[in-house]
Amino acid sequence: MTGFTRALGVRCSHCHVGEEGEPLNTYDFASDDNPNKERAREMLRMLGSINDHLKNIEPSGVQPVNMWCHTCHRGRPRPMTLAEELAEKYRSDGLESSVAHYAKLKEQEFIHILFNTLRFRSQLELQRFNSIMWTRGSPARSINETCIEMLRYIPICPALTGFRIEATDL
Repeated sequence: MTGFTRALGVRCSHCHVGEEGEPLNTYDFASDDNPNKERAREMLRMLGSINDHLKNIEPSGVQPVNMWCHTCHRGRPRPMTLAEELAEKYRSDGLESSVAHYAKLKEQEFIHILFNTLRFRSQLELQRFNSIMWTRGSPARSINETCIEMLRYIPICPALTGFRIEATDL
């Protein structure tokens, strides 16, 4: 169970009936009353199906590819791309909150790895976030300014500076 809680960044009460902060012996682990428990079961069935399918694909490297909960969840209760998470935060709490949320995510381990190993991907995700907001009718200039603000948090790789959104591009 520890693997699940770490993969999703949650505690026992996310799936089990019990009060956060109370002793575990007060939880009703057998109960199926929490809908997240069935959701977790379904996700495990999906994961098994994906891994069965992956066995049929010739590995591109020494080891075959496997899927795990953390492959998609990356420490988040709901598996979303960075762009989707930022867009959801924007819809619920506005532009400034999206910038603050992005800065907070950067400090967390999963995004820290993303920053250190996949800087280019981070920039593409922010550009995708910009695109999502543009197509949903959000004020373009505000979104572009937000993406520029967020890009300040990305350590820039000199070879990729051409992909960075600059203020002069607005």
